[in-house]
Amino acid sequence: MLPRFALVVLGLLIIAMIGVGIYVYSGGPFAIWKRQMAAGRTYMKSLRESDIPAWIERSERLLPEYRPDVGPVGVYDDVTHGKPIPFDLARLKIVRVDIFEDRVCYVWMGGMDHTYLEARRLPGDGFTLIAHYNDYESEVIWPKRPNHAMERTATRRAFTFSVINPLSLRATLALGGRRSCCSR
Repeated sequence: MLPRFALVVLGLLIIAMIGVGIYVYSGGPFAIWKRQMAAGRTYMKSLRESDIPAWIERSERLLPEYRPDVGPVGVYDDVTHGKPIPFDLARLKIVRVDIFEDRVCYVWMGGMDHTYLEARRLPGDGFTLIAHYNDYESEVIWPKRPNHAMERTATRRAFTFSVINPLSLRATLALGGRRSCCSR
């Protein structure tokens, strides 16, 4: 009887391991979140200059809805509370619209990681649009600045500098033969 029981337990363990492997391979519990973030990133990367006025107009219409006595997060939110997401935004897979005093955030992913398009009112007149791809990568997409594609955001710049290890003086002298590499 013991060998048969051992075979049944072994079979159940193998089935469980295969099930866990398929679950992890298919993206696991975070697959939905990854798809939401990818949808937001793809859309924001595909924005053209002709799309910008529509986002600015929509933000101008939404900003008067800000109320200091009500929380700004989830003014439009189909899941927990708030008004229903407009159809054109839901079609883009936007799950929430946050309205602050000076900005509107169109959220694809919130919570553990954040993917959203921020329309911020500038002092005076005008808007700036910032694409936040995740918590450490964002990009100003409007207004365009010269050499804009080559610029990094402040957070990415800080992250890059924290990763770079400076060469020691001895290594620099060994590589350059006791002369500065700039003097060659």
